[in-house]
Amino acid sequence: MKLNCTKIKKNSIFPALLFMMLALSARMMAQVSVTASAGTMGPTAYTTLNAAFAAINSGVHQGAIAIAITANTTESATPVPLLASGGSSSYSSISIMPSGGSFTIASAATPSANRGIIELAGADNVTLDGDDPGTPGTQNLSVVSSTANVAGIACIRLSSNSATGLDGANNNTIKNCIITGARRSTTSTADNYGIQFSNGTGTSSSSTGAYSSLNTLIQGNTITRCYYGIHAIGNSATYLNTGTKIIKNTIGSATAASYVAFTGIDITYSSTTPGATSALISQNDVRTGFGSGPATMSSVLLGDANAGAIISANNIHDCINPTSSVWGMYGINISSATSNTGINIYNNFIRDITGYAISTFGSQYGGWGIYVSAAATGLTINHNTIAQLGSTAYGGCIKIADGSATVAQFQNNILVNNVNNAVSTCFYTTANTNISGGAINYNDYYINPTGVLGYYNGANAATFTAWKTATSKDGNSLNLLPSFVSS
Repeated sequence: MKLNCTKIKKNSIFPALLFMMLALSARMMAQVSVTASAGTMGPTAYTTLNAAFAAINSGVHQGAIAIAITANTTESATPVPLLASGGSSSYSSISIMPSGGSFTIASAATPSANRGIIELAGADNVTLDGDDPGTPGTQNLSVVSSTANVAGIACIRLSSNSATGLDGANNNTIKNCIITGARRSTTSTADNYGIQFSNGTGTSSSSTGAYSSLNTLIQGNTITRCYYGIHAIGNSATYLNTGTKIIKNTIGSATAASYVAFTGIDITYSSTTPGATSALISQNDVRTGFGSGPATMSSVLLGDANAGAIISANNIHDCINPTSSVWGMYGINISSATSNTGINIYNNFIRDITGYAISTFGSQYGGWGIYVSAAATGLTINHNTIAQLGSTAYGGCIKIADGSATVAQFQNNILVNNVNNAVSTCFYTTANTNISGGAINYNDYYINPTGVLGYYNGANAATFTAWKTATSKDGNSLNLLPSFVSS
């Protein structure tokens, strides 16, 4: 009997051990775990996020789908775009979150040119949230590209999948992620992106924008080591990317290897009429530059069709063109007249914007806090602080470079240019009509004694008194040097 009992115990132990070993092996391979409310409900293990996307596209998992990143992944060089629900796939929502720690979704060692590590192509109702509530910190998921000198690599690509507005990537959220791009060196000028709007499932370029990708939220991410931080561009005034919100992101770095070189946030075709769905760019911390480039660099660039956009409460600072190339550096740059009426710029802190070391007063190649290079109209610029304090920040606080641009309100701003140079200025207007019809008052201006406070009516207004006399504005404004305190 004793021998029989021993045999029974051994026979029961071995299958149990085998089951545990298989379960452990499966768990070790389960970098990605998918559960769903329909189809194969799971949890089902995958080794990469792209493999999970392939299964969803083929209809394996359906309904409300949750993708948990449970370990580091290395994605394939050629991504599998997550497609819209329909046809073989059927889902109502998809969430992607880390679970059980802080993890990295990495590119292949040699990423494919003009593709993303993670791609949505017409997919709707997707939330990529890098915050694992059970792990300390709020950014527990990194999306990291290998460095490369090939063009067009994006960490995250949000693509529409139709040029007629029928398959936009709608109601998607990218938040709380650490996004590190493919930029190979501080002198590289290859286009690459932290987050890119695009179209289609194939390759893209810096001019390939999205068609009718609606209600995109990009929030709370840290984006470094790329040429463009957020490239939120469209292609059509008919198929606009309305409802775009870019808030509370940190873009750029003080570390050379992690610079965002050319543009922090680039946005086009978000709205042709001011309204509730106009773009919102708010509470971001942005620093750009520090590298060679083929054109003027900007922290926030507004191209075609951003009517009614709100640019508010951003901290834009330490932006530098350090090269000998004759290009400027702008904090906020409005570069198009097309459907750019009623843009609101308020409560921003912009400081130390350094362009080329200009020697000509008013030159476009200097550093400017706000630069309006096209006939945008009805601009509201209120409650901003623009401070040029660095010794090499040659240029000015604001330049309205197009004679047809108009400012509707310019009130309660602080403009300080304390750079000891003859080209320093606070406010440069190209035509009287830039500000003559606007409410310009309750501001504070300070110019270093070697500079010129403003330019109006084709002439220098060297002092605050001369500015008020020339413009017949700023009756209740001040001429004081405020104290700035670092925090």
